[in-house]
Amino acid sequence: MRTDEKDGSAMRVGVIGPVFQDSFAENIAMGLEAFGASAYRLGPAQHRSRRKVVNHSIHALSKAFPATLELTQRRLTRRAAELELDAVITVQAWLLPSAVTAMRRSGTKVCLWYPDAVSNLPTSIALSPFDAIFSKEPALVDRLSRTLRLPAHYLPQACNPAWHRVPADVDDGPCDAAGHIVVAGNVYGTRARILSLLLDHQVPLQIYGGPMPRLITDGRIHKAHTGRYIARADKARVFRRAAGVLNSMHPAEIDGVNSRLFEAAGCGAAVLTEHRREVPNLFRPGDEVLSFHDFDELLGHIKMLVDEPSTARALGDAATARAHADHTYDKRLARLLEILI
Repeated sequence: MRTDEKDGSAMRVGVIGPVFQDSFAENIAMGLEAFGASAYRLGPAQHRSRRKVVNHSIHALSKAFPATLELTQRRLTRRAAELELDAVITVQAWLLPSAVTAMRRSGTKVCLWYPDAVSNLPTSIALSPFDAIFSKEPALVDRLSRTLRLPAHYLPQACNPAWHRVPADVDDGPCDAAGHIVVAGNVYGTRARILSLLLDHQVPLQIYGGPMPRLITDGRIHKAHTGRYIARADKARVFRRAAGVLNSMHPAEIDGVNSRLFEAAGCGAAVLTEHRREVPNLFRPGDEVLSFHDFDELLGHIKMLVDEPSTARALGDAATARAHADHTYDKRLARLLEILI
C-alpha cells in the first residue's frame, strides 16, 4: 500500500478528467485504489463529449469566454485544497497555469498524464508549472525534456484487470463478433481508409463505437458499424470472441502505442496492431500480439486468425498473461508516484 510518509495514512490523490465507463480517468482512479491510495474523482478540467462536434463547440465557447474555463477550474482547485490532496493527476492538458500554481501552493504535487496523439497536444502545457508530465510517446518526451527542459517522462497506458480480462462466461451463448475482425473506437480518415481496403478483400468486419462522421462515405463501413459503444465486461466478451481485434493507430502516434493495445490484450484478444517502435518493448510480436508493417502483412495475419481459431486463442492467452503481469494501471501508477512524490 502506498502511504503518506508524514502520518502513515493512505496517499490522497485527485484525478482530473471525464469519468465514464472505461475512461482513462476512471481507470486511473481504480488503479490508484488497487495500489492502496485514496482516489478522488475531481471531474473534468474542460467539459468534453464523445461527439467531436460538441467538443468543438465547447472549445470555441471557452476561447470566446475564457471566464467559463477559469470558473470551472477554480472549483477544481478549491476542491483539491479542501481534500488536502498529496497529488493531483490530470489527463486533460487544458488545466490552466493558474490552476496548477494554486494547487501547488497548498503543497499538492500536480502532474499531467497525457493520453492522446501528439497532434492534439496544446503547446500551452509548456507554460504550466507541472511537477511532472507523463506521455506514452517517447518522441514527445525527448522533445519536451531535452529541448524545453520540462520534467517529462515516458509512461505507456495500461489495462484495468477489473474489466480487461477474459470473462468466466465468455464462451456461453452466441456472440455477433465471433468470426469477425473487430474494430473499436472512432472512425477517422486514415482508419476509414484501411477499413475500406479490408472490405475490398472481403474481410468480415464488425465496428463498435460512437456515431460515424459524415465524411465517411463508404456505405460498407456504415453497414459494418454496430452503433454500439462497448465497455467493461461487454468489451471483454466482444474482444475475446472475435477472430481478431484490429488496432490501427493515429498517424501522430509516432513511436508509442495507444490504450487499445493494452485493453484488447488484457481481454485475451488476438490483437493485430500496427507496428510502432515501442511494440516489441511491451509485447512479443508473433507470440503475444501480431504486428504489421504494411497492408499485405496485415492481410496475411487476418487470414491465419480466421482460418486457425486455435492459434488466435493461444495468442490471446499469451497476451492476457503478459498484460496482467506487466501492463496494469496499478503498476504504472507506482512508477508515476515514485517520480512525482
